[in-house]
Amino acid sequence: MPKLYIISVGTSLFTNYAKEGKEGEQGEKDLAGSLPAPHAYSDLWKKPPEQWPGYNKPRFYAEGPGPAQWALRRWGAITSSSDQWPHQTAEIASLARIDLRSEDRLCLLASSTPRGMFSALVNAYLLSSPGIKPQVCEWTWEPSTAKKNTIDVDWGAAALTSMRPLSCASDHPVQIIPIQGLDPGDRESFETQGVYQLIRSLVYFVISALGKKQKIEPEIIFTGGFKASVPIITQAAIWIADCWDCSMRMKALYEDSQQLVSTPILANRPSKDACRAALAVRVHHDRNYIHKDLANLDLFATAQKPNVGSVEPSLQPLFTGDPATKAPAIKLSVLGEALIAIIETLLSGETAVYWRNWLRN
Repeated sequence: MPKLYIISVGTSLFTNYAKEGKEGEQGEKDLAGSLPAPHAYSDLWKKPPEQWPGYNKPRFYAEGPGPAQWALRRWGAITSSSDQWPHQTAEIASLARIDLRSEDRLCLLASSTPRGMFSALVNAYLLSSPGIKPQVCEWTWEPSTAKKNTIDVDWGAAALTSMRPLSCASDHPVQIIPIQGLDPGDRESFETQGVYQLIRSLVYFVISALGKKQKIEPEIIFTGGFKASVPIITQAAIWIADCWDCSMRMKALYEDSQQLVSTPILANRPSKDACRAALAVRVHHDRNYIHKDLANLDLFATAQKPNVGSVEPSLQPLFTGDPATKAPAIKLSVLGEALIAIIETLLSGETAVYWRNWLRN
């Protein structure tokens, strides 16, 4: 059975480069400085590399021209037999431990930052067969709908290199999802936006894989990316495994050993009380929150905004609040945001009727 590898992408491309002594430290700074500004990070896939601000920097002409071609040639030449292998990206190093086949599909979840998306794009090109263009999928998530804008990435001459670090590459376009709110310098955006966007994207790709006529087995590789997201992804994977009655695995490189650790996911469905409580809090914090599949649920009319002290102990991890205040209002925790993302996806697909009735009864 073909597999879908859903991979959280970090910035090891930069950090591993910086570990190569003073030359690497300066090179990492030069590379980061050659990318579009944070507010224009989408230029990485919407404009050719020749129009990036650092295209003419001298450093990138030894293998270039430009940072895109330089990076593809540099990391494309680092194979597992090379003494530079410890400086390969975490994403490629992880897939090197897997029997990747040309029929397998790859989805990269990356932060919506210049470093995050450049790392994802370089990885995507190097994991694709020559001539296959990666795709950036920009999603607009609504409670009951989703809009997708897919852009084929064309780095032109920069992408013509035939060097690949792995013996096999995918014959399918690697899909890259920029996750809004995954900003390493903004904890609040991670909690209020990033977690929801991340889990909504994760759930979408899992159920899409399972819903195909020729089923594809999903696996999550979390070597790269934000460490703070790992427990959230793990809990979401546990809920997904039960809700879709599927088996899933999570994999990651174990620290410096370059050995892959595989963790099977045991199913454990979120309780109905947990789902209803999370929805109630969402409604009270956002009176404009409308979901067509939930419009007739009694909880919309009857749910009372709870306090921290009134929540059952088993549901406490879904919420946050300040017990020191007289009537501490509850807000969704990062785990609560993840649960909302899953509920909305359940109520937006082909199984919406089943889950709507499950919530009601």
